[in-house]
Amino acid sequence: MLSTPGATLTVYRVMIAVQPTDLRNQGKFLAETHEKDFDRLTMLIQQGLAGLNRALKRPIGKSYFDAEGRRIASVADPVLPQDAATKNWSEDYLGGLVGGLIGNPNLASGVGYITPTGKLGSVQDMVDVVDPEKGAYYIARATTHLDSLDQLRELRGRYDGDFAETMQYSTARPGVGGARYQWSASSIATANNSTIIQVVGVAMGRWLIQLEGPLRMTQAGAIPDYTGSTGTDNRLAMNEALNAWPHVLVDGHFGITFDTANLGGGLIFNNDNTTLEFAYNGKISALPHNNTIYQMLKLWDRNNCSIIRANLDGRKDLNAAVSGEYGMGIDIRGGYNNRVLDGAVTNNMWGDGAYIGRTLTSPARDVYFERHSATACRRQGCSVASVINLTILNPQWKDIGGTSPGAGIDLEPNGNEDFMMGVRIYNPSTINCAGPGIQVQLGAIGGSQAKIIDIEIHGHVDDGSIVGASVSGANPTLGTIRGTINIFDPSWYNSRRPAFQSVNHGAGTAAINVIRPFVRNPNREGLTSASIGAVFTANRPSGRSTTYPIGNVRIIEPTVIVNGGSVPALFSFTDTVNGTGYAQNCHFIDPVTLSGLTVQGLHTGTGTFSDKYGVWSNPVSGSTTLNGSLTAPLLFPSSAATFTIAAGAFLAGGPDILVSTVSTAQATIQGAAAGYFVGLSAAIIGLRSTTAGSYLRLRPIGGNRFLIVEQVGLWVPF
Repeated sequence: MLSTPGATLTVYRVMIAVQPTDLRNQGKFLAETHEKDFDRLTMLIQQGLAGLNRALKRPIGKSYFDAEGRRIASVADPVLPQDAATKNWSEDYLGGLVGGLIGNPNLASGVGYITPTGKLGSVQDMVDVVDPEKGAYYIARATTHLDSLDQLRELRGRYDGDFAETMQYSTARPGVGGARYQWSASSIATANNSTIIQVVGVAMGRWLIQLEGPLRMTQAGAIPDYTGSTGTDNRLAMNEALNAWPHVLVDGHFGITFDTANLGGGLIFNNDNTTLEFAYNGKISALPHNNTIYQMLKLWDRNNCSIIRANLDGRKDLNAAVSGEYGMGIDIRGGYNNRVLDGAVTNNMWGDGAYIGRTLTSPARDVYFERHSATACRRQGCSVASVINLTILNPQWKDIGGTSPGAGIDLEPNGNEDFMMGVRIYNPSTINCAGPGIQVQLGAIGGSQAKIIDIEIHGHVDDGSIVGASVSGANPTLGTIRGTINIFDPSWYNSRRPAFQSVNHGAGTAAINVIRPFVRNPNREGLTSASIGAVFTANRPSGRSTTYPIGNVRIIEPTVIVNGGSVPALFSFTDTVNGTGYAQNCHFIDPVTLSGLTVQGLHTGTGTFSDKYGVWSNPVSGSTTLNGSLTAPLLFPSSAATFTIAAGAFLAGGPDILVSTVSTAQATIQGAAAGYFVGLSAAIIGLRSTTAGSYLRLRPIGGNRFLIVEQVGLWVPF
C-alpha cells in the first residue's frame, strides 16, 4: 500500500541491450533456448517503445513538435531569434524594457511601446511630428472618413501611409463609388479622377486608391442612371477608369455616346493586359446619337486583354443616321491573345455585334470568343475580316437584318492583305437571318500574295435564314487561293432558299466540304428554279461576267427530309451564264436519307455521284432524254422506259449515269446515235434489261463515249 493517497507507482523494466546466448557450430539447437532469446528480444523492443512513447515527437506529416499539453523543463535560454524562450528569460527581458522607461509609469512618458522596427518608444513621443520612428505613425492611426473625392482633394496627409475613406464619389450620388485611399508623401504620379488623387495646391504627395479587386466604374465617377433612352453620358469617366487600372468592373447600367474624333470610339482599350468585367447587373447602352461608324468596345492593336460577360445595347432605334453599316459592339483589330469570356451580349448594333479584323499593322491573332450572342443587329451578328487563329464557342446570332449581307456570321476578307486561317467555330446557332446563317465570301482576297483558307465549322444549327450556309466569290484569276472550308454536321431547318449554296466560287480554289448535313424543309419561298431553289446549289447566277469554272464542292452523306413545301431538285451544280462544262469538281456522295423529293439532281459539269447506303430510289416513270440538266443520278423506272443520252451533254469527268431495275419493268439506255459504248461494237446503239435487280453504271470519258464500269444482271446490247 502506498503511503501517499492518490499516488501512482510505476514499475519499469530496465534491461541491458546485449545478446548473452552463444550458439556453437554443430551444437544443439534447443527450442527452449531459442524461446528464451526471442522473449528477451521482445522485452528489449517493448523497453525501447516505452521510452519512445514518452519522447517529444513530431506528428506524421506535420512540421511542428507536439508536447501533448506537458511542460518542457530544463530548457536553456534562447540565443537565436527562433529559439524557444523560457519563463525566466521572458520575465527578465520584459523587466528590462520596463526598467528602461524614465519617470512615473502612470504618465505618457512612462508608457512604452515597441515600434515596427523593434525599437522602444513611449506614448509621449506622439507629440513628435518630425522623427519617423516616433509619434502617431506607429500608434494605430485612425482612418479619416470623408463624404467624397471633393473633400479628399482638400486633405493633405499628415504622415506617409495615412488612410482616408470616401463614402461616395460625389455628393450627387449618395452611397455610390466610395473607396479607400492611402497617402503617398513622395508620389508625383499623374493624377486622375479615380485612382490617383492630387490635393489642391500640393505638388508632392498623392492619395492612391487601395483595392483588393477590380476598380468599379462608379469609383471613377460613372453614374449608372440609364433608364429608357436617357441617362448620363459616361464615356469620359469610363474610359478614364479603363485606362487607370488593369481590372475594371461595370457595376451598373451606364449610358455612353461615341467619340467622332476617334472613329466613333466608345470605351477604348489603350493598354495591354487589361480586363473589362461586367457585373451581373452591368450593362452599357448607347444614348441617342447620329453615328454611322462606332465601336462600343474598341480593342485595336492591344494584347492579352479580356472582356468578361459583356452586355452591350447599340440602340439602333436611337440612331438618327439613315445610312452606313459600321456601328460595332465589340471591335477587335490587330493585336494577339484577346479573349471574350463567359458570354457576351451585343444587341441592336447599327452594324455588327462583333467585328474581328486587321489594323494597318497586322491581322487579329489568337482571338477567343465564348458564348457570343447578338440579336437584331443591322448588318451581321459577327464579321471576321482578317484573323490568324480564331476560336468561337457556342455563339447565337438571331434576327439579323436591315442592310446587306444580313448574315449570322460573315467570314469576308477585305483584300489580299487579309488572312482567314485557323478559324474554328463550334456549335453556332443562327436564327431568322435576312442573309445566310453562315457566309464565307472570298471575293476580295485574291491578289499577288497566294492565300491559304483554313476554316472549320462544327455543329451549325440554322432555322429560318434565307440560306443555312453560303460560300462564294473565290476568283482564281486574281491569284492563288488554296485550302479548305469544312462544314461538319450542320443542321439546317426551314431555309427560305437553299440549305447550302456556293455562288461563283472558283473550281480551282479552296475546296468546300459539307459533311453529314441534316436538312429539313428547305426552299420555304417555294422557288421553282433548281439553280436557286434546290437543297444544295453550286452556281453562277445570271448577271455575272466571269468565265472561270466554278465548283470544287463535296456534299458528303447528307440527310434530306421534305415534309412541308417542295423543292425543285435535290442539288443543282450549274453555270447559268456560261453553260455546260463550267460547273466542275462537284460531288454528291452517299446520301443517308432522302425523303419527300421528286427530282433528284441537276448537274451540267464534272463530278461524281455515289450511293453507298442505297437510298436513291425515287422511281422514274416513262422515257426521258438525259441531257445533264434535270437528271436523276439513279434511274429506277417504275414502268418500261427508254433513257436516251443526248449528244454532247456529258463531259469527261462528269457524273456517272446509273440505271437500276427494281421490278420486271424493261429499262433501256441508248445513245443518240451508235457507238457511244466503249468495248462494244460501233454499231451498238444501246443496252436493255428486263431482269429485276439489274444495275448499270456508265462513266463519261468525253466525245459522246461511255465506259461500262459496273454491270449487274443481264444487259443485252442492240
